[in-house]
Amino acid sequence: MSRLERLGLRLVEPSRMRVYPVMLAATPLALWAVSVASGSGLVDSAGNVVGADFAAFYTAGSFVRAGRTDALGCLVAQSDFQHRLVAPVVVEGFTPWISPPFVAYLFAPLAGLPYPVALGCFWSLGILTLVVTLVLSRRLLGLAQPTGRLLLLALSYFPTAAWLTFGQTSVFSLALMTASVAGLLSGREVLAGLALGCFACKPQLALGLGAALLFARRWRAVLGAVASAVGLFGASALSLPGPTRAWLVGSPALFSFIRQSGYPMGGLASLYGASALLLDGVSRTVAGVVGAALTLAAVAGLHALWRRVPWRPSRPSFRFALAATLAVALLVSPHLYFYDLMLLLLPAALAFEALSRRPSLDASPILAATSWVYYLGLPSPYLALAQQAVSRRLTGHPAALQLETLAVGLWAWRVGRRAVAEVALEG
Repeated sequence: MSRLERLGLRLVEPSRMRVYPVMLAATPLALWAVSVASGSGLVDSAGNVVGADFAAFYTAGSFVRAGRTDALGCLVAQSDFQHRLVAPVVVEGFTPWISPPFVAYLFAPLAGLPYPVALGCFWSLGILTLVVTLVLSRRLLGLAQPTGRLLLLALSYFPTAAWLTFGQTSVFSLALMTASVAGLLSGREVLAGLALGCFACKPQLALGLGAALLFARRWRAVLGAVASAVGLFGASALSLPGPTRAWLVGSPALFSFIRQSGYPMGGLASLYGASALLLDGVSRTVAGVVGAALTLAAVAGLHALWRRVPWRPSRPSFRFALAATLAVALLVSPHLYFYDLMLLLLPAALAFEALSRRPSLDASPILAATSWVYYLGLPSPYLALAQQAVSRRLTGHPAALQLETLAVGLWAWRVGRRAVAEVALEG
């Protein structure tokens, strides 16, 4: 066992786990609360709109309510709306709406409320969704921990706190993915696919699991996913033809979106984004090629995994393979910010449930790898920013290694290896 693994195991000893989760949850949330309280109006002390990403959702919902759906693709109109929203406070920049147009309908009811009330309702709905998802996951996966403990562990992972403070939709993505996984585990593959297809609202998060379903030839799940995705985009094309066409044409711009001036690249966590973070300062072309190559290699790894692991949902090997797949699915997303790493809660639960079925086998490698994913969740984005600042000063080119991306990749590799080993044990 390596020194890093030994350190990781020490960090998750029971005495530390009674203290560290509370510290990791309370510290960023307390600092954020102080920033909000010391700000002005809807703007915190750092000059950011409170619930910055929710501001984009609120903007889109307001456009729907006002009958200005053509403005959904107009960045100037979005900027004007958000600057009027926080007036008389003046802020730099704005949060653009980049989701598919039909998602705006979901935020129209909230847009009828004053922004602070709408944000509070959005947070309340998100927390309720998280609790319900944990309760159902505990029952479906047979998790031994009580719901309160699971909630504390979920909130202590920094991407979860970031979901809340950014006003993002990650918790709803987690609920959708949990529904899809529950369908796969119970043999209801059409329902699993229908749930996965609902990721048409955030399609980059469905690519990895969708590829794995293709590799495993689970055609009912694939057809269910295609049906629900086509249905959503079909309804969007009928009700919002102009914005839908513009979004479909402009969606490849996600690859360049992360490279726009002023974009906070320290939070990029996918293989493609982490490559841009590391190599853009040298050459964007090289960064793009490396990011694409790593992404294709990860997808190839999924193909190799599902060639070796039979589709037997009741077996530990299947659950380990599915857990590894869900982690890789995040890494192969072309656009992934660190709050969406909240979805790692699901593969972690799958892996630990599978481990509980094999108490006689050594769980140390997976436990140590999980420890590093957990503990690097908080400092990794800030360490990336620090690396960029130092490298820019020393070399004139910003460069940073996203440690959380590396930790998640190693975790998926460990869990995937365990899946293959379980196949041999299961005969």
